[in-house]
Parts: sequence; structure tokens; C-alpha cells
Amino acid sequence: DWVEACAAESGFLRRGTTSARVANALIHMHGKAGRVERSCAIFDSMGAARRTVVSWTAMVQALATNGHAVAALVRFAQMLREGFVPDEVAFLSAIGACACAGLVSEGRRLFESMVEEHRIAPQMEHYGSMVELLCRAGSLADAFEFVLAMPVAPDPVIWRALAGACRDHGDAGLARRVMDHVIAMEPHHAGNYLLASNLCAADEDWGRVVDVRLEMGARKATISRTASGAVSSVQVNGE
Repeated sequence: DWVEACAAESGFLRRGTTSARVANALIHMHGKAGRVERSCAIFDSMGAARRTVVSWTAMVQALATNGHAVAALVRFAQMLREGFVPDEVAFLSAIGACACAGLVSEGRRLFESMVEEHRIAPQMEHYGSMVELLCRAGSLADAFEFVLAMPVAPDPVIWRALAGACRDHGDAGLARRVMDHVIAMEPHHAGNYLLASNLCAADEDWGRVVDVRLEMGARKATISRTASGAVSSVQVNGE
């Protein structure tokens, strides 16, 4: 609160002359702290003339991260009606709001609009939000197909998130297919084998649990042999 008080005392929050940058930062700060009502109050006090895309995005983020997904999407729609052009961060916030509310169709529409209408190339975070959206709605097969169709190589984080969703929804078969991709990308990451082993154990596939553990042990042995063969030297006084 003292940060906002200092900004007010310095004249940055006077009605009619509010500094957009300071107000945007305060909206974001209060949103992160869970004080979404205060974020809304600062946003409303700015007035339409001083709001920027950053202002709208900060407001959408504050609402979405505090469980007000529908209100966040309403703000996003208002931003469009007032003629603001959303950037990649604004779309990420809006798609995240759809994920929180389970609004699959709206999330898909936003993603398509971002790519086709606004010509914004999706980043890994956008793909991750779409996968989260589909997984939360229980559309695991759609999420898997979405990841396979990505024009860029999905990172292990996306694959692991999908594997976790498969575990939570009891889809062991799809979880195994997902983990095959994860292990192929990071064959030396011990956590991947542990996750694969736990998924097999949850499905009571004890034979596969043993296979995964043996494979993990073989990988560790290979790494150990490679490390033990390394040699280093230090030169002191010419020797």
C-alpha cells in the first residue's frame, strides 16, 4: 500500500493527469497480490483517454489470475470494441482466462483470431495455455493432437503437463504415448523416468515399471562412465 501512497503523494495518480505507466504497474501489482478490486478501481480512475493496451492487458491478467475469468473476457471484449489492437501478451491472458473457466470454444476462437486475424506468431506459452485449456476440459485426445500439430517442436514442459493430465484423468494408454515423446527429448532426465514409472504403477503395470527402472539405471550408468573418463589438469609454476 505504501507504494501506491507514494505514487499518489508524488502526483502520479491525480484524476485527469494519471500516469499510465504508474497506473499499469499498480494494476499489475495489486492483481498479483490478490487485490483485484483495487486493480479495477485504479483502472477505472485512469479514464478512457489514458488507457493503453498494457492497461487493458494488466486488467485482464488481474481478473483472470484471481478467478474472475468471465469478467476478464468481458474486459478483453471491451478493449476490442474501443479499437485497441491486442498484442501477444493480451491474447495469452485471455486464453489463460478461458483455461480457468473451461471455455474451450472461446479459447480456440481467440487462438485462431490471434494467428489468422492479427498475424501474431504463437509462442510456446500460447501453445502451453491451449494445452492446459484442453486438458482441464478433459479433451486429452484433442490436446495430444494439438501438440503433434504444432509447427514448432513442443518443449518437455508441455509434454509433461499433458502426461500429468492423462494421469489425473486415468488415461494410462495416452500417458504412455506422451511419456515416450518426453523421454525421447530428454533421455538423460531422471525425472522423466520417475514420472513414467509412477504412471505405470498407477495403472498397475508392474512389468513396465521394472522396464522403466532398468532403462533409467542404464542411462545413469552411461552418464557415470562418461564422467569417470574425464581428465583435468592444473599448471603450477610451469609444471
